[in-house]
Amino acid sequence: MTRRGIVFGLVIAIIVLLLAGGLWIRQWWQATREAQGIEQLDWRGLDVGLSHLGATGFRLQLDRSGRRWTISGDDLTLDWRWDGLIPRPVTLHLGDLQVSLVASGSGPARSYDDGSPPSQLPSWLPHRVRIDHFDASLPCRTGQCALNGSATLDRSDTGYPVALDLQLTQASHRIDLKATLDGQPSQRLIASAQLAIDDQPTLTAETDYRADPTRHWTGTARIPDWPQAPWLVDWLQQWTPVPDDTLPSQPAAAQLDARWTLDWPGGKPLLESASGSVALQGELPQPWPVPGIGTVSGELAVDLTASHGQWQARALQSNLTLTEPAAWADALPALIRPDTVTLKTQPPEHGDKIPPGTLPMAVTLTGKGRSQWTLDGSVTLALSPPWSMDFKQTHVTGRLPTTQLGGWRLASPRLDLTLSGHADATALSLKTGPSAFVTLAGLTAPEDLNLGLDTVRGDLPSMTLDAHYRTDKPALDSLQLKGPVWLSAGQITHPQLKPQSWRFKGSLTSTLKQLSLDGQLTAHSGADAQVGLKVPFGGELDAHITSHLQAPEDSKAWAATWTGWPKLLDVTAGTVDIDTQLSRPASGPLQLDGHADLRNLDGTFNRTGWTGMTGGLSVAIKNGQLTAQMPDLSIQTVNPGVPIGPVQLAANYATAQDQPLGGQLTLQKARADLVGGQVHVEPQQWNLSRLPIRVPLIVEKLDLKRIMELYPSEDLAGTGQLSGTLPVRIGRDGIAVEDGDLQALSPGGRLELPGSRLQALAGDNMAMGIVAEAMKNFHYSVLDSTIDYARDGTLKLGLHIEGRNPDVHNGQPVVLNVNLEEDIPALLTSLQLSGRVNETVTERVKKLIEQRQNDNTKEQ
Repeated sequence: MTRRGIVFGLVIAIIVLLLAGGLWIRQWWQATREAQGIEQLDWRGLDVGLSHLGATGFRLQLDRSGRRWTISGDDLTLDWRWDGLIPRPVTLHLGDLQVSLVASGSGPARSYDDGSPPSQLPSWLPHRVRIDHFDASLPCRTGQCALNGSATLDRSDTGYPVALDLQLTQASHRIDLKATLDGQPSQRLIASAQLAIDDQPTLTAETDYRADPTRHWTGTARIPDWPQAPWLVDWLQQWTPVPDDTLPSQPAAAQLDARWTLDWPGGKPLLESASGSVALQGELPQPWPVPGIGTVSGELAVDLTASHGQWQARALQSNLTLTEPAAWADALPALIRPDTVTLKTQPPEHGDKIPPGTLPMAVTLTGKGRSQWTLDGSVTLALSPPWSMDFKQTHVTGRLPTTQLGGWRLASPRLDLTLSGHADATALSLKTGPSAFVTLAGLTAPEDLNLGLDTVRGDLPSMTLDAHYRTDKPALDSLQLKGPVWLSAGQITHPQLKPQSWRFKGSLTSTLKQLSLDGQLTAHSGADAQVGLKVPFGGELDAHITSHLQAPEDSKAWAATWTGWPKLLDVTAGTVDIDTQLSRPASGPLQLDGHADLRNLDGTFNRTGWTGMTGGLSVAIKNGQLTAQMPDLSIQTVNPGVPIGPVQLAANYATAQDQPLGGQLTLQKARADLVGGQVHVEPQQWNLSRLPIRVPLIVEKLDLKRIMELYPSEDLAGTGQLSGTLPVRIGRDGIAVEDGDLQALSPGGRLELPGSRLQALAGDNMAMGIVAEAMKNFHYSVLDSTIDYARDGTLKLGLHIEGRNPDVHNGQPVVLNVNLEEDIPALLTSLQLSGRVNETVTERVKKLIEQRQNDNTKEQ
């Protein structure tokens, strides 16, 4: 073949190859467009060589997996090298890149992988990619958001390591990310990253991941100083689906160090199957608002270990301060709701073995607000469900402001408690130690009780607290505080009590509805009572008080306690049982129902003694009315100088509470034995608001002989019986008898009067001499007397006597009309000094006489 023929053949062969290559390239491009969803590709200023491709601009449109991509750029340069007949991209440079991604609504949704790095990088990826500037419009929470910056990617000939240098700009701010990835993705990956915000180093991280086939992952992360970049959270919120109000704002400053080493089986979830350790240490030097919690600042260090998915904290160390608590604090009572909470935790000092799944720590928790309180002690947390917390030797102190509770005013409450107990997601159980106590500067009852206590202390040894609550919607379902309580008050003030210290020993029970106290109340004087008190919060107060008095000790104690105890009253023998029920409705006055049971009481009141007082007395105050009932009171003897008794009384009394002395007195029975006879009052009613009142005292068969025996003069004697009526007048100015009348009963009796005294009165009067002789042995048939007893104690007797002396003038009849006047108080004083009453009365009379003599001496 000639040379021309050879050349022609080569030309024909080249043309055939070019035609075949062009057909293959066309088929490849068509297949590539369909596979990649390329809808359009346009070039400007295309420059193609054997080892490079350049263009002044291009535009590419893709529709893949329901998303439409529009990619355009300027100043494109792509260099490659040939590996045999295969081009290998080396560098890709873009001066400017614009990317737009929107949802097209066509095509099936893409099934994403699990995010693991690819086992090898795609062969078409150049060794170096540099984009001087890019503008991207990408889907975000608000629709479409812009992403601007520049990027550089470098990889080795074998794929890894890969280095990324990414800069993102937002307005006048910039984020720089430098990251490297090395290893063999199917077996091991080693990565590191550095993040800077506005040229300030913000985050460094290193990690090493191996899969052989057990997964092994170690790493560290550090935030040396989080910059003040309030714009960052706003920018990130554009890309997150989390609503704005649940994302925390960016902290003004923060530091974080994290280290981890974890192993877990392939194909198993990390958190549920890992073994290893994680350590975190963070610091928030400036307060950081955290949604749902509050504003937090301080330091936190956590050291966690895991064994096959069972996580346990080896240590938790913190010094955190919470201010401006979130809505969770509103569920707490306003009295203890904190404005600031400080939490300090550290590992316990002892080296005991830590039970699996628990975290023991020493905790100091302090709250400040209207109240100030501190919790300091040992706490153990359960780290796996069900959540729980145990307390041991936990010391709680608190200072609360003066407050009102159920109408009671608590002044400056203080508490000092040692606690142990258990808490979980639904319940709390606590028990106080032996030295637990609370104090009050003062306690003031509702106004109508007129009661105040100063310097109150309550010791609460072995007190238990049980509470049940809900955490989904914070609420307290039930609460019970129960246990022994010892109370003391430096002084109790009440109109009916003498100021002195008191103490109470008993038990306390409190719920969300009421507080109850049961125990013994004792005054410094020794007076005591058994008290049962119920104080509903906002309801009716109820108190049950009982007391057993044994004279004389208890009577002296109550005399030193009760202001209403008469000064000259002494009870020397017998017993009194008192049972009183007090109640105060939520709206309304105090109500009282009391009963006293008297048995064989002996004693004195002023200058009157008595013995054997037995009976019952009931007093009630209700709806503004005061009632008293004395159904059957008996007294063996009453002795004001003249023995009276036995005495029997039965009466009722009713009046308005605010007018205690202006009510209705109803007498059912009043009867007494007196000098051999009886005196009594018929059943009757009196209105004490209409003083004076008149009480007709009926006298029956008084023994004149015994009356004469009582008279101080020893030479008086007589016989007979007297009956009649003594109208007793009782008024505000005192007691008097007006127009009383006594008569001797038939057949009369005898009178023996001292002749010497009467003879001296008769003198030379012959008629009076006969009378004097007759009265030495006078047999009377008529003896009438009129009696008037003045309020000053003067008794006036008008006597009419008819009779005779058989030894004088052959029993000639004698009629006498005599007016006598007697100072009854002086007479009683004489009788009391004569030893006819007990020693107490005699001593009082002597002191009274001495006092009068001293007063007279001073006046002279």
